[in-house]
Parts: sequence; structure tokens; C-alpha cells
Amino acid sequence: MAIRKFRNLVCALIVIATFGCGGAYIAKAGNTYLNVTVSNITGVSSPDPYSLVEAKDDSDRYFYITLYTLTNSSEIYFTAFRTPSGSTTHNLSTDTQVSQKKTIRTEDLGNTKTKAYYSQSVAIANRYYYVYSTSPLYTYNVNAVGHYCP
Repeated sequence: MAIRKFRNLVCALIVIATFGCGGAYIAKAGNTYLNVTVSNITGVSSPDPYSLVEAKDDSDRYFYITLYTLTNSSEIYFTAFRTPSGSTTHNLSTDTQVSQKKTIRTEDLGNTKTKAYYSQSVAIANRYYYVYSTSPLYTYNVNAVGHYCP
């Protein structure tokens, strides 16, 4: 177990060293730091399920997530949302869900994962996007750290 943790740490450090502290530019769209914490237990709220809101610089039909750490679960789920025109804050009741959920597992750490938006028409340049995270049932304080590119 210690060897696996050491290997994951080394992989994360290599990725950070390769792409610099500013983050890897996966696509032409904006790229932002991702640090979410979620729970899926009845009566327990998720501390921080939202990524930062980021402007999409192109009309690429995919969003990209690279996780470097994932704790308290072997997987986590991300669903992309688009804010109303001009809005830079997240609100699930007014924002538009633009993808199905993307599952990322511990074996995916350090690898960039993609998920298509519902259609090309929802991938609009100069609009703001974010991902909302959820975790498997009966998990508590699942934390994921990495980068998100809308």
C-alpha cells in the first residue's frame, strides 16, 4: 500500500514538474485548479462539491479533468454545467446541465479524462462552465484535487 501511495505521489510530482505550477494546458479553453470535497450520506451535506467557474475559450465539445489525488473513495463523479449568460457563479437551480456524469477512479490519477457535452450546441465559447461533483453512496469527505478544463 505504501509503495502505491509513493508511486502516485511520484507520478503527481512528475506531472506538476512537466507542466509547471500554473497547470497543464490541456486544450484551448480556460484551465482551472480543481479541489472538491463531497459526501453521500443521508443528512450530511457536501462541504464543497463545485469546481471554480471557468470561461470556455473555444467550442470544443468536451471537458477535461485531470486528478492528482483522490481520498476516502475509489471513485468520484463529475457533471458539467453552464451558467446563464454573463453569470460567474454556480446555482444548480438556474444553470444548465450540459453533460452526463463522468466517473473518475483512483487508477485514473494523473491521466486526463474527457467527457462530451450533450451536443455541439451547448459548447459555447466565452460562456462560463463548472463541474459539480458527487460520490458513491455512503462515502464521507471524498476529496479530489487536480485541474478542470471546460
